Amino acid sequence: MSGDFNLGNPPPADLRLTAASRDAYVRVHDGFARGVGREPASRRAALERLLKVLEEREDAILEALDADLGKPGLEAWLAEYHFVREDLRLAIRKLDSWVKPQQVGSPFFVQPARSWIQREPHGAVLIMAPWNYPIQLSLSPLIAAVAGGNTVVLKPSEHAPASARLLAEMVAASFDPSHVSVVLGEAQSAARLLVQSFDFYFYTGGEAAGKKVAAAAARYLKPCALELGGKCPVVIDHAMDMEPVLERVVSMKGMNAGQTCFAPDYVLVPENEKPEWLAAFRKEFELRYRPTKDLARIVNRSHFQRLMKLAAGWPGVDRDDPQRLSFSPRVIDADWSHPSMKEEIFGPILPVIGYGEDEELFATLRAQHAPLAMYLFSNDRDFIRHAMEALPSGGVTINDVAKHAMNHRLPFGGKGPSGFGRYRGKHGFELFTYQRAVTRRTFLPDPFLLTPPYGRKLKWLRRLMG
Repeated sequence: MSGDFNLGNPPPADLRLTAASRDAYVRVHDGFARGVGREPASRRAALERLLKVLEEREDAILEALDADLGKPGLEAWLAEYHFVREDLRLAIRKLDSWVKPQQVGSPFFVQPARSWIQREPHGAVLIMAPWNYPIQLSLSPLIAAVAGGNTVVLKPSEHAPASARLLAEMVAASFDPSHVSVVLGEAQSAARLLVQSFDFYFYTGGEAAGKKVAAAAARYLKPCALELGGKCPVVIDHAMDMEPVLERVVSMKGMNAGQTCFAPDYVLVPENEKPEWLAAFRKEFELRYRPTKDLARIVNRSHFQRLMKLAAGWPGVDRDDPQRLSFSPRVIDADWSHPSMKEEIFGPILPVIGYGEDEELFATLRAQHAPLAMYLFSNDRDFIRHAMEALPSGGVTINDVAKHAMNHRLPFGGKGPSGFGRYRGKHGFELFTYQRAVTRRTFLPDPFLLTPPYGRKLKWLRRLMG
């Protein structure tokens, strides 16, 4: 989701009542109250229907992503079809074990008793999805929410309209509207949804709108998860073998034309090696993206113009096409004052910055905000350890890029300005549920029942429990 909206307190009158947002909220709120999707069998059945619909619409998904972003078929299939299909298969396969209560011990003074932790759904959930991976970043949290027993309102991004329409069709074919409903429309539609008191809010997108989602959740004292981004650094140690580093950084920077929240944002290299790395990165981009037929489009003209300003004075490895919104990759000889270092780039621009001694590097990292991801290239365990200690991040991949984000067994999320909350696989199920503590006792006599008059009971308890 993008665009600005007002979240005053109380909400503006013109945001209080709209049919689409109100009706969707009422449907899923009432649905949860009636127990829709609560039973594990009904959750599994719903996920199985979604899997069937996903597989039936494989080609339609690729077509929608081409229409919205010009995504190469390989990227679209891997990131937004295959990834979601594996997410669904995992949830269907593991649901019984995820919902199984966890038995725990009980202290002697409550015996005889049984105690356990059971995962309970939050309730009616709002999921607000972005435009850069419109299918994956709508359906992956949706899968987790449904697996957790929630009902859901999904708001896809208005900046990927073909994908949003397809998502609405897929959801309608998979779920009862009281289980999952989709609300389409512009940014104002999202603002109107945020007026409602959902039981959990999940947002993927930029920091500015993320703050407004967090404020909406705080107004009702409800939990939320924010998946944001930030400037994800690539840190290269001294005298590294260039070839694997270049291939791995450039391939991920070019994925979806750099419009990925955990894309490499900039590269830190030893100052005395900087000229070699600049030339090598540019050559690698030329090899992979000249011509730019395997590069997705920039989402809209506003973002295209923003990237042109960030890269002013630096030529692309191929010609730009403003009509098609095709932005050629750039490698920039940068320092910390360069405009590209003042905001998350979210495009195929790669600033390269030099550093001196390791301690200077680690001090510089400590001054940065925690990003969604950090990428370290080194064979030195001490260098890796010091870099990780210097810069907290949501995730880390060592000697590659983004691989931690492709593993359903690992939690995915940020820290601080890059977000909070973790999902993917079982971690998503846990995000969309809460731990409910339960103890069950019998009616046998209770020697520890503390009823007045207390008399000498304190002395007795001190002796017994001291």
